Formats: sequence, C-alpha cells, structure tokens
Amino acid sequence: MSDPFPITSSGGNPSKFSTASTFAQDRHAKQYQSYLNFNFFDMEGHTTPYMTGTYLGSKKVWNLGGGFIFQNNAMWHKKVATSTPSDTIQHTPMLLWSIESYLDTPVKKERGDAISAYVGYFNYNFGPNYLRYNGIMNPATGFTSDGTKTALASNAYGNAFPMFGTGQIIYSQLGYLLPKKWLGEKGGQLMPYVSYTGAQFERLDKIPMHVWNAGINWFLKGHKAKITLDYQNRSTFETDAIGKISQGPRKGTLTLQYQIFI
Repeated sequence: MSDPFPITSSGGNPSKFSTASTFAQDRHAKQYQSYLNFNFFDMEGHTTPYMTGTYLGSKKVWNLGGGFIFQNNAMWHKKVATSTPSDTIQHTPMLLWSIESYLDTPVKKERGDAISAYVGYFNYNFGPNYLRYNGIMNPATGFTSDGTKTALASNAYGNAFPMFGTGQIIYSQLGYLLPKKWLGEKGGQLMPYVSYTGAQFERLDKIPMHVWNAGINWFLKGHKAKITLDYQNRSTFETDAIGKISQGPRKGTLTLQYQIFI
C-alpha cells in the first residue's frame, strides 16, 4: 500500500479536461499493488524493483509472475452529455494487471552461449480513452499534416508511439548469446535479439498496433559496458477532418547506444 503524491503537486501542467480520461486532481486515494513471482530453478534477486534482464549464461532461470495496481478515483473525464450536462465530472478507478514468464538459461556452459526469452500480457484500465505516447530521447518537437490527415496526438512526432493506455498489450523478446569463441576471451560477447509489442487501445478504436525491434548487444565487459544497435519499425495513427482514426505510414528508428554501469 502506498500514498502517491496528488497529481496537482507533480510539478507538471494539468492535462486538458475532456471526454478522454486523465489523472484526477481531487479525491486523492491510497494505491494498492501486489506482485507474486515463482522461481522454478535458480533464484533471482529482489532487493530492487528491477531485474538483471539477462544473466549471460551464469544462471538457469525460469519464472512465472503476475501482479496488479489499483487506485480508487485515480482518473476522471468529462461525462458524455445525455440527460446530464456535458461538463459533469465522472471519476473512475485505475486498475492494471499482468501475467508474465521469463526464461534465461545457458545452452552449453563450455561454449558460453545462452538463451534469454520473455513474454507478458498486460491489461490496463485507466478509464475511457486514456492514451499516452512516449518517445525515448525523442529528437523531434513537432509534426506535419498533409491537409487531410494529421497525427493522432500533438506528441505523436519523432520516435514517439502509444505505449500506455486503456486496452491490452502483449510484449515478447528473444535473444541468443553467441559463444565466447566468436570474439575471443577478451573480446566480449554478442547477443542478437528481436522483440515485439502488440496492442489494442480503446482510444485508437482498437486498431491493432505492432512494434518490431531487432538488434544486437555487444557486451564488452558483461553489463558493466555494452554497445547496442537497434532498429525499430512501428505503427502510426492519423485522424481525418471528422475525427476518424486510421493507420498511418509505418516508421522506423535506428539507435546506437553505449551504456556503462559504475
């Protein structure tokens, strides 16, 4: 059980009030969450909320997990006009739950290769039509229109795509750690990988969203230093003059990053 700070003290500008849900600015309530994880083989550490991601062949891990987050009156939206005024506020709870499975195991220890795989199902209810775009280190600050169709949201530019919203999401990833002989004992190890995100969000009229990633990790010194090259191909969405939502052109992003852990 936790007591999250009210949205009015978050330091950001309040979201515009509309028929689509946003985080409520009153009726502050406690938040309840729980997560249960079963380890079939080696145990994973749980001293922090974050897992290692891959143990690079040093452990044999297979887990099943599930959890939820609930907060009453967390969301609000403008009630659609029927017999009541259209500016009537409707509060709704926030309920998020998921189930997942993770496998990370060496193939042959003498070769040093390993498989890492994950799949998860996420069911999110943030209230009617809640949708949030997110773009990691987004290089863009605007978007263009061809005069007949525009991007669905004002933050739908650059590498941003709808990551969170009321709806259902499936995420999976698979990586294969190549044997140490590929780069020699002092050259590190390579791990090619693929991942897939599929979602149906209420705000997008449940039009399927598909995001594919493929790339390679170069572990120079385990997780302490690594280089990643990643290519992403993702869905985009547009609206016409009367607000009808449709699929936009698919877009791609190529990312090269270096990570160091101190």
